[in-house]
Amino acid sequence: MKVFASWSGQQSKRVAFALKEWLPGVLQFADIFMSETDIASGDRGLPRIATNLNEAKFGIVVLTKTNVTAP
Repeated sequence: MKVFASWSGQQSKRVAFALKEWLPGVLQFADIFMSETDIASGDRGLPRIATNLNEAKFGIVVLTKTNVTAP
């Protein structure tokens, strides 16, 4: 099952990364997409994000005090 992890800023990136590492241990069928780790250097980022958003069945939006009001 494809899951899209959305984050913004250093704090939420750390939380999203922790979820990417932890969640498959709890839900073995979960395949977490996180742009920081799943887009290789040189890849075109926006098309990869769009493709993974289209394929995702679920999304996790990581909100923190520092990014909840960011544009």
